[in-house]
Amino acid sequence: MRGKMVRCITCIHLLVAVALFAQDTTDDPFADGFGTGDGFGDGGFSIEDDAAGDTSETAPSATPEEDATYGDSFGDFSSFGTADAAAPLSLGGRLDFTGRAVADHDEPEKTPIDLTAGVRLDLSYTAAQSEFFTRLEFTQGTDATLDLTELAENSIDESYASFFYDRFTFRVGYMKTVWGTGDQIHVVDLLNSNDYTDFINPDYLDRRSATGMFKFDVPVGRAQLEFAYVPVLNPDTVPETGIWAPSEIDILNGLVDGYVDGLRYFNTSGLTSQDIARYSDPERLLVFEDAQQLEDAQIGARLTTTAGRFDLGAIYYWGYLKTPVPIIRLADEFNANAYVSALAGGLGPDPPAPAMDGTIRFVYPRMHAFGLESAAVFGPFNTRAEFAYYLTEDIEGDDPEMPNNSLNYLLGFDVDLPISSLNLNVQAIGTTILASNKIDDAGPIANPTPEIAAGFAASSKLSDLSYLVIADPSARYNYEYNEDGIYTEHIISAALTDGFRNDRIRPELAASFGVEYQDWRIRPALEWDLLDDAVAEISYTIYAGDEDGRFGYFDENDFIELTFTYSF
Repeated sequence: MRGKMVRCITCIHLLVAVALFAQDTTDDPFADGFGTGDGFGDGGFSIEDDAAGDTSETAPSATPEEDATYGDSFGDFSSFGTADAAAPLSLGGRLDFTGRAVADHDEPEKTPIDLTAGVRLDLSYTAAQSEFFTRLEFTQGTDATLDLTELAENSIDESYASFFYDRFTFRVGYMKTVWGTGDQIHVVDLLNSNDYTDFINPDYLDRRSATGMFKFDVPVGRAQLEFAYVPVLNPDTVPETGIWAPSEIDILNGLVDGYVDGLRYFNTSGLTSQDIARYSDPERLLVFEDAQQLEDAQIGARLTTTAGRFDLGAIYYWGYLKTPVPIIRLADEFNANAYVSALAGGLGPDPPAPAMDGTIRFVYPRMHAFGLESAAVFGPFNTRAEFAYYLTEDIEGDDPEMPNNSLNYLLGFDVDLPISSLNLNVQAIGTTILASNKIDDAGPIANPTPEIAAGFAASSKLSDLSYLVIADPSARYNYEYNEDGIYTEHIISAALTDGFRNDRIRPELAASFGVEYQDWRIRPALEWDLLDDAVAEISYTIYAGDEDGRFGYFDENDFIELTFTYSF
């Protein structure tokens, strides 16, 4: 289980990368990843939906990072600083109705069905030298109650203003900015965070959270320089309950359960059952860091240009890993000394209770990221690549509570096949944790007190050494430790799409494969145009393989989904 903690926190970008590979990629680029970008969702490889294309289709003028066609976004700034004022105010959007059934393999007739209705409104206003764009989203699900106050507070998906000057464009507001050449899979797309409430099933941009930022786009000859300033941290959203809660939550829940079990077992200091219930409340034990102060700002810079057949880019980001790292502090010196005495006496009849003031605190580590990106056409192949080095505070790799440095990379291509209208899109994304030998040397629990460790090892009720962090103030939970010794993650994604009847019927088969644990995500789908503005899609998503893998863990979550979309 500890191995899962490593992969979730350091490789969220891999997951997202895999999910988007199941999505369209012409006007709807492919996107998914783990803390960096994304890649496996619900559209396939055909670029016909609106993942990264959503923003560029509705906003009055698409910037390079919002343009689905990366190769055309560099080196052409002839219209820079101008705006089309012919239609100053425009309104568009779409209506969605989705039914999803997560298979109950034991009792199929009791398979639950979740119905969701959604409304998206895109409003833009164009003036002579400025633009305003906002996107509102309203969703009502089967299990939800219509709370108008909550609906109003959570309805803005994006909202920003653009100002066009002679030498640069300035944007301010809540926006989604996509950096990188990957097809809905990225390792250099670091400004926005991800919402994993529905794992990696939604489209890439639907899963990305808008971030408040100030952004400058400056043409430099045939190149473009982008600079972003993000005042506060908007972290990833990771579900703590439900069928899509990651394996890491099980680990932390186990630690909390162990804490409560310890209270019950050592309850000789007058604790009542009400006390134990209060101390076992996750809202009390689990504390999330608040990074909403001036010192928590982030910055990002990207330079893109064209050289021959190559579209090239370089990025720098100083900010955060947006998936939280657990810091466990449940013990204190007084209780530790008491434990030593009690354990030395063979867990006698009157040992004291554990510390009552501890927490499991989630922090967001600072990091520098240095990245390169490239896209080029070689014959029939459209190729893409990204590379990033994440530099954290744990340069030596010997801090069990901080992530090690890592290398992150992506390679991919798509090609039209000489059969029907078939298109094949293949991408591979990977992460390698550096100095992993230091992680193994520290073990699952680093720096334990020998006496307490010996006492726990001798106890039949507290034999799990992970409980050492409950009793020992010097013990540190080594969240990156993997009992299998695996400190890499590689995911290969592929999607095969076709089009019939003037591309009004579009079948696809998308799959993702986790190399290290040999687990899968497979998604066949069929999309067809009912009318010019109405589309229906049916898909079936299958998770399979080793339960220690990113996809195999959700082996019981296969689902069929039917969606109707009306655009206007």
